[in-house]
Amino acid sequence: MLPSAVRCNDPVSGTWRAHKYNPRDHDWVIFTLRINRLPDNRLQGAITSRLWSGYSIDSRPPGRCSGLLHDLDYLVRMPAQGSVTNGTHVSFSAITYQIERAFCASAYFAYNPDAFSGDIDEARQEFQSVNNDGGRDQNAPYVFRRIGCLAGDRATSAAPTAASDGGTVAR
Repeated sequence: MLPSAVRCNDPVSGTWRAHKYNPRDHDWVIFTLRINRLPDNRLQGAITSRLWSGYSIDSRPPGRCSGLLHDLDYLVRMPAQGSVTNGTHVSFSAITYQIERAFCASAYFAYNPDAFSGDIDEARQEFQSVNNDGGRDQNAPYVFRRIGCLAGDRATSAAPTAASDGGTVAR
């Protein structure tokens, strides 16, 4: 479900994406991290989440509301900051959040800013992380694949190994 992985000069900076289904709550999310490394291994950038209700077969946003009470489809943007330790251990957390668009608004919708931490597997170009958002995601695993480099950085194909699950994990 995710684009092919790319390799960049910097092991951390770039665009990372995760795509995951939550069977308990019958919803999907696509997270996109845009990470820029600053001096002293500080990070800045943004987290975007696109989340919608659906079943395991509904891996893409619906494009329209069905009119059911629990339908939801939102785009949320969050400025983020973080740090890198030991070369590839990343902490990247939202500072605040803004609902950019409610494609299908729900009276039951609430959002907690996301906070990802974990290690980058340079061979697979994957960020093996957990999210602790202070809400339902408590040590919830997310696998991000790097799908782009920063402007001016070199991108080369980095096909994931056969052991890779393509960036999705069940929660």
